[in-house]
Amino acid sequence: MRKKIVIFGHYGVPNWGDEAILSGIISQINIARFSVTVISHAPQQTETLHNVKALSPPPFGIRSFFSFQWIQTIKEIKNADYIIIGGGGLWQPKPLKAMALWNFYLDICLFFEKKVLSLGTSFSILSNPSSHTKKYKKIIQKTTKLFKKVKFFTVRDTQSEEILKNTYHVHSAKINTTADAAFFLEPPTHTSKKKCILLAMREGDISIEQEKIILSALQQQFPLKTYTFECIVMQSHQSHDEKFAERHKNISVFYPENIEQLLSKISSAHFVCSSRLHANILASVCSTNFLAISCRDKVKNLLSESLPQNIIDAHQIKKTKKSIQNFQTRLKILQSHNAYNFTEQNNKFLTVQKKKLQNFFPDILQ
Repeated sequence: MRKKIVIFGHYGVPNWGDEAILSGIISQINIARFSVTVISHAPQQTETLHNVKALSPPPFGIRSFFSFQWIQTIKEIKNADYIIIGGGGLWQPKPLKAMALWNFYLDICLFFEKKVLSLGTSFSILSNPSSHTKKYKKIIQKTTKLFKKVKFFTVRDTQSEEILKNTYHVHSAKINTTADAAFFLEPPTHTSKKKCILLAMREGDISIEQEKIILSALQQQFPLKTYTFECIVMQSHQSHDEKFAERHKNISVFYPENIEQLLSKISSAHFVCSSRLHANILASVCSTNFLAISCRDKVKNLLSESLPQNIIDAHQIKKTKKSIQNFQTRLKILQSHNAYNFTEQNNKFLTVQKKKLQNFFPDILQ
């Protein structure tokens, strides 16, 4: 008889980064040994996208309580053999409500004495002690108590490992460093390259002035007479990625319908420029040359050591002659195989990520 796994995550929003994480996790679960149920904000959509059973999350508020859809979810948790908290940056202090939400879900699972595994997740804290409110400190204390009962953690960067050990006091023996689950995905086969430049920008990551600088440099390197420009909407419901295209001319909008379509679009592109972590990860997976605009630690933590030429700090993009020239030079270097062989460097990077993925699952799920 197959054992039952329930997977929690930021699924069904939709955010295609989180959907890529879920696809990667599901691809590695042996369905002959385990059945899978995903807790999703849009269960029908998740069932269609990932071909798994999906249910609504437990109630976190009056409206969700009176839907009574949570009754079946609670039954599923009670009958589960393992609970997987599936990747991404879930316990984030901004907004603080997010940490409270994930503590609530985790508390329910632990109430039923389930074996909880947090896999491929990253963690962050408020770095400025003066911003540590009483509410924040209380949530940190609550999280610390809950994390002591979690059986196993895999984290996707060393910073998260240090936070688990130093802030939440998780013993190092319960932590493995791994790679993002999206690196489990495989690129589509037989995809031909098109003269297309893809952009994936999280709304608010950079200023409109910086957007103009980036777009001007890209269009100088890739003239509109030869190349088309498209904006990938990685998350529309909350982040409104499509607004980037609305603010600038000559950019069409692409709304992915599934992970396969997203991978195909990125694989066929000539170049990707993105501030979104998973657009950059999928560009690497598809061996499509890219430039990551680093606005958050998770982008820098992933790429700065292995692919330094493929990342630029957003703070370096300024409306000065020197800054603009440096940015244009960076694009030229990325396009010059003599100066920088992207394929060779990217293959080395992917080899490292695949090796890290060997630590993603604990032995009990192997």
